[in-house]
Amino acid sequence: MFKSFEDIYELAQKNGKKRMSVACAADETVLSACYEASKMGIVEAVLTGKKDEITPLLDKLGIASDYFEIIEGVDNRDSILKAVKLVRDGDCKFILKGFTQTADFLRGVLDKEVGLRTGRLLSHTAIVEIKKFNRIIQYTDGGMNIYPDLNAKVQIVKNAIELAHAMQIEVPNVAVLGPVETVNPDIQENIDGAILSKMGQRGQLGKCNVEGPLAMDIILSKEAAEHKKLKCDVCGNADIILVPNLVSGNSIVKTMVYTSDIELGGLILGAKAPCLLLSRADTLKTKLNSIALGNVVTD
Repeated sequence: MFKSFEDIYELAQKNGKKRMSVACAADETVLSACYEASKMGIVEAVLTGKKDEITPLLDKLGIASDYFEIIEGVDNRDSILKAVKLVRDGDCKFILKGFTQTADFLRGVLDKEVGLRTGRLLSHTAIVEIKKFNRIIQYTDGGMNIYPDLNAKVQIVKNAIELAHAMQIEVPNVAVLGPVETVNPDIQENIDGAILSKMGQRGQLGKCNVEGPLAMDIILSKEAAEHKKLKCDVCGNADIILVPNLVSGNSIVKTMVYTSDIELGGLILGAKAPCLLLSRADTLKTKLNSIALGNVVTD
């Protein structure tokens, strides 16, 4: 069971280098992350994009122009599809979004001819190491599904549970976020939380413990739950927090990034292989963390 990104890096280095395609690689931070990950022995990056844009950046960073394999792409769409095809054909284990729009990247991932569709819903999860708690928590989905209904939430939870199992958490604790713990029929999030909790109890979501609806204070603090006289094993021990919509999830994680002592990584789940969907504003460390995750959750 991983408690920190340090644990993830340790396993990734034991695994050795895994090949990763990089769609539209002409970005300094992306290239730096690929280089650092390669030097750490966890990834072998295959870059797609325009060589005349990538090579000057490599020179600027002091990286030999022939250090990476570069596959020429005539434009962003062509570069994305070539990176996706490398994963689909098994030449690479996972894919990293470079300097391109998220919508364009996802269109490539979902392309009917060369994409990574599985028939499952794609969802994003943010893996957050909270130093105060000395543990890792998944927050999902704050990156893809805008207003998921109950059926979508079921699939989002299943994706997150599958990742938790890959991260060596045998029976992940899943907390379904709501504003209060009571099942209020006027609050859809709370109804969904109650249904998901019952589905979890009956084994419909796989090997996991699910509780909901739960407010954030008792999700994070066992003491807060005890103060509210709520007995709940998930409280203070959540491995996965299901947020009700994209805005709430995105806001929670970004607030932590700028106000708290955390480490962050992110993945898209539900495709044939992990897709590392990162913001152009994300730091080098966040990109490195995500690459390490890609290594440990792939065969």
